[in-house]
Amino acid sequence: MKDTTNHVLTWSDLLEGDGYLSPSQRDAFERAIGLVLRCLDDTLDIPVEPQYGAFHFGTFVDDLEPRFLHRPAQDELSGDAALTAYWVVRHIADGLLRGRGRLH
Repeated sequence: MKDTTNHVLTWSDLLEGDGYLSPSQRDAFERAIGLVLRCLDDTLDIPVEPQYGAFHFGTFVDDLEPRFLHRPAQDELSGDAALTAYWVVRHIADGLLRGRGRLH
């Protein structure tokens, strides 16, 4: 599906009829993954204050959101990569919490 300005609105719109990306689309997708990985590395490498007492994993993950989203973004694409990186972490954490029976 495309909007009135002919911009692609969904990932499936990028796929060719047989479910494959064109070479240029694959290159763009791989570059996007690289941006997200770099954001993950840069953000998760920032030292955090030591925690004393009980460690609550859910709170720790919630507290990561501003670390990702308030990084200096060079442009809109960098901001999108930061948001995507946070949601990758959030998705993994939710799966871990769900596996422990702590998230419904």
